[in-house]
Amino acid sequence: FVEVLAAAQRWYETSEGAFHPAAGALRQRWLVARDSGAEPSPEELSELAATTRELPFRVSRGAVERVADCGSVDLNAIAKGYIVDRAAAVAGAVRRVTSVMVNAGGDLRHRGPGGVTVGVEDPARPYDNAPPRWRVRVCDGGLATSGSARRGFRVGGRWLGHVLDPRTGWPVEHTTSVTVLAQDAMTADALATVLGVLEPEEAIAFAASRGIGCMVVDAAGDVLTSPDWPD
Repeated sequence: FVEVLAAAQRWYETSEGAFHPAAGALRQRWLVARDSGAEPSPEELSELAATTRELPFRVSRGAVERVADCGSVDLNAIAKGYIVDRAAAVAGAVRRVTSVMVNAGGDLRHRGPGGVTVGVEDPARPYDNAPPRWRVRVCDGGLATSGSARRGFRVGGRWLGHVLDPRTGWPVEHTTSVTVLAQDAMTADALATVLGVLEPEEAIAFAASRGIGCMVVDAAGDVLTSPDWPD
């Protein structure tokens, strides 16, 4: 648990708040909006985002210090990747097992020689029987995809994606899908959220500066890739 909190803190700092592991209050407010059919006002969201801006915990040298109410801590954007990594590590430690793949609904980890080819869904055709639009090879690394086509909610007849910008409180509308190829699933998981919050061009620059492969599909359907995304 401490390892996940430490990683969440690092990504919060590195992304300058685009990744926020304690923005659960914002998500709860949008669930209320979904049920009532009325969006919160810009003033309310701005105030709520401001009150949740700082982390309520601090991790240092393997110890966690609580500095505020931690009731809004939400690790969904990183914990699944960590679990996938741990499952792959345990499976890979079994005698005579040389290659392992663990896939948990969009978060994938491959360990060992060789690799696996993974299909990436077209966000414009989010159907169970639709063939993947892209394919990418994962070799001893992690892959994560985050998108709004399947995951989201409807408020007053308007479909909104599940990714929220914790800096403003509003659902992201400029990006429909982000796929990240990284050294492990936890990194890919966190980055899929970070890059989905950032504007597409900013996301590509962020990934490129860190040697991360990513593919971003914007709201217009245009596809952007970082230099480290495989051809």
